[in-house]
Amino acid sequence: MSIERACSDYRLRQHLYAPPHCHVTSSNCTAQQTFLILPSFTVMSSAFPLLRLPIKALHHVLYSIDYVDIVSFSLASKKTKEVVKCLNLQINDINLKIDSIIGIQIDAFRDSPLHMMWYFYPENNNDSIEPIPVYMPARVMGMRDTNPPQNIVKYRNPGLSIREWLAHFQYIFSFPKTSSLWFTREICKFDMRSLEETIEGSEILSLRFYGSCSLGCAQMAQRQFPSVRSLCANSLGLEDPSMYRNILIQNLDMLVLGDPTTSVRIGLDDLLLMNSKEVYVRSLTITDKLINRFLKHWMNGSNPRMEVVNFDFGVDRFLDKDAILKGTNHRELPLNQVRRYNRHENNITIKGGYDILRTDGTLGTVGDLFYFSVAFSLASNKTKKVVKSLKLKIKNINLTLEHTIRIQIDAFKNNTTRLQWNFYPEEDNSTTEPIPVYMPFRVIGMRQPNPVQNHVKYRNPGLSIREWLAHFRYIFSFPGKYSLFFSSETCKFDWSSVKETIGEYEIGMFVFHGSCSLKCTETVLSQFPSVKRFCAFSRRLVNPSMYSNILIKNLDTMALGHRTLSLRVELDDLLLINSKIIHIRSLTITDKVINRFLKSWMRGSNPRMDFVSFIFSDDRFLDKDVILKGTNYHEKPLEQVRHYKSHEKTIVVKGGFDIHRMDGTVGTVVIRQLFQERLVLFHVWC
Repeated sequence: MSIERACSDYRLRQHLYAPPHCHVTSSNCTAQQTFLILPSFTVMSSAFPLLRLPIKALHHVLYSIDYVDIVSFSLASKKTKEVVKCLNLQINDINLKIDSIIGIQIDAFRDSPLHMMWYFYPENNNDSIEPIPVYMPARVMGMRDTNPPQNIVKYRNPGLSIREWLAHFQYIFSFPKTSSLWFTREICKFDMRSLEETIEGSEILSLRFYGSCSLGCAQMAQRQFPSVRSLCANSLGLEDPSMYRNILIQNLDMLVLGDPTTSVRIGLDDLLLMNSKEVYVRSLTITDKLINRFLKHWMNGSNPRMEVVNFDFGVDRFLDKDAILKGTNHRELPLNQVRRYNRHENNITIKGGYDILRTDGTLGTVGDLFYFSVAFSLASNKTKKVVKSLKLKIKNINLTLEHTIRIQIDAFKNNTTRLQWNFYPEEDNSTTEPIPVYMPFRVIGMRQPNPVQNHVKYRNPGLSIREWLAHFRYIFSFPGKYSLFFSSETCKFDWSSVKETIGEYEIGMFVFHGSCSLKCTETVLSQFPSVKRFCAFSRRLVNPSMYSNILIKNLDTMALGHRTLSLRVELDDLLLINSKIIHIRSLTITDKVINRFLKSWMRGSNPRMDFVSFIFSDDRFLDKDVILKGTNYHEKPLEQVRHYKSHEKTIVVKGGFDIHRMDGTVGTVVIRQLFQERLVLFHVWC
């Protein structure tokens, strides 16, 4: 077997990957007995002695696989443990979850929201009188904490206690602390002293109470771990803070009360008792008047340690600035005045706001505001110009035509925040479709992603959809093109009315998703023939052979398939595509199909293509030898970096496999794994 095959995206199946009924330990294994065992669906029959690879090649293999598999590999022997540690893999947190069984959650990757979960099962169900000691695990299950879970591994525990598992994770990831203890049951099943012994030597930063965790359990945990600096009370049993004022008065760094699923019933006395530096409260009972009284108490000397307080209401609620700031002698700052607040390792940018003064001269600022600036900009022509002068940057303005009309704004260049504005007619239009684009009666704005935040709701201030679009373009100085989204089977609105709404501005992209039909898609394209970017994400567009007339269009970008769909695309469909940039997400594409596509390109097909990506969300092995068979490729070393220019951005290409077209054009194939996805990327060098 070649080193290249070992460097491909195989899942490492060394001896720990045994069926749950087989007991395999690492004590009888030597380094020479650690192998790369191929998945059962491959045709290879021999194992590869992984640790005989040169260190660079070995690291390359390990970098290409999932963290779940890397953990299993690290358990094989002392040598594999050291090899994994040398990779310097980065994680965010290690959390111990205390439920009916014990789990360890690892937030893997600095720039990913994905978690890795490890569950530890006892030999038998412990039906003895609780609390019980922390058990020795009999079985272990690891997985990617996605929905549905991915990359699941199961095996018998290789003789490690929970304490030793924690130590192992901390060692291989060079992460010396256990960030949080999570409690979810009404009564903790495990003896607190036993838990303390389990985490001995680890620094616990936070206690988190979720689900049905009771006040008694929370109080017991807080007494057992008095040195924690952060506490999150998010369980149903902790909705009344007046019942645990002994916790409110603790000198914590952070106190969080309530979450999107729970809302605490909190009064002014509870707020004034809090002695934490950062306070986050989600409550439906807090009124504008209560916030006003709290601010006045702070001005008079209460809450001396507090640096930040955040009130989250989670409902469509109007906040009365005059009621909140009444009697505070505040000073309003212009929105174009920017200040930076240093908190821990993060810098927070504060634009505008309302300054108030404490009796000792300490300055506090009430306000938030990027999102508020949209509503603020509607007040008058002057406020509109003030917001424009802030030079707030946005990426896109998207217009969604559904049963109602929405405008979505991707806000900030380096932020995933989105602003969404929904426009509702005065009455449901049940007349015969298509209908004209209506004049909005009500407007709801919100911040995404989920859970949505900062709802505002009001009557439309006399602006048509066209005027709303123009307003957003003006205040955000947006020179770009709109994107149009369609998700209903048929478009509800009259096309001449839609064109009038868009006006003289250009449409840059169409996105068809949800249940949008092929007929609706073709109608849209006929109405706007100059649009150059096309995304087919609808469940009614999973068969590209049904719309070959679209595939052959001279587009800039064509994206087919979505992670929630099963696109059925064939080689003939791929060869018809005449776009410059192509993104394909399909489970039906095989390594052999990709190979035939590359060979067809070498012979002259897809002459306009600059880039194509094949994305696979299933846990498949991409066989480099099959993909590149017969292409006479030239492998580039990983340390060779080239820069590929695509539209407005430059892409860094590391290594890869160069192939040549018959006219001399060079293309580079890159095979890689990105989080839980496998990708084959092909760059054409112009």
